[in-house]
This record gives sequence, C-alpha cells and structure tokens, in this order.
Amino acid sequence: MNNENLIDIQPFIYGKKEAIQESKKITALKEVLFIRNKEIKDISLTDFTTKQVLGEESVGIVNLVEYKNSNELFTMKVLKKNVLLQYEQVENALLEKKILQTLEHPFLLSLNFCFQTEDKLYFVMPFIK
Repeated sequence: MNNENLIDIQPFIYGKKEAIQESKKITALKEVLFIRNKEIKDISLTDFTTKQVLGEESVGIVNLVEYKNSNELFTMKVLKKNVLLQYEQVENALLEKKILQTLEHPFLLSLNFCFQTEDKLYFVMPFIK
C-alpha cells in the first residue's frame, strides 16, 4: 500500500493525541482508496442504492446496497471517522482494509471498493446470504 492511498493518521500513529482532539476528523488524502475491478476508474456513494440496514456496530452501520451500474448486491460497512477516533479504532480500521483488499480466495470475504467522504469511511464487500 503506497502513501497516496492512506488516510492521514500521522498524529494518531505518533501519539500526538492533542492534534487529533483538535481536528476531530481524519483528513482524506484521496477519496477513492481501493477498487478491485481495474475497469472501474471511480466510485462514490452515489453509485449505490441502499436497500436495507443489515446491522449496527459501535463505530458504524452495515447496509445492503445495490451497485447501480450492474444491479449487483453488496454489503457496505459505513464507519464514522470521529467515532473511530473516539474509540481509538483507526489502526484497526486500516488493518481491516489492508487485509480485506489483499484477500482473493473463494471462501474468504474480500474488499471490492473502499472510499471515503470527509466524515465517513466506506468498505464495500460481496453480499453473502
């Protein structure tokens, strides 16, 4: 993973909690963080239609979404950046992204898309019934 795909968490990594508490957000270096399909050049929240909420967790929510271009169903995990900071889960979220984007196995869940807005991080994975 190169630096242009990272979320700016330098203050968190180097223990400068004061900088994090002042900003109360993670600054994005790039909106699209990962796309598995190389034919797709860009992705955003507007490319999906939310069908229903599948679950909620402490740092975000999991939705069933439909990708508008193919009508394919996906699971979208929406993480709130300020809550990740509050619960000190930034490193865990980045590790989850790294693991999911490197996995390519028929029996393991992998990451199809990862993108962000100013206040949220989105992990889009296959929907498995």
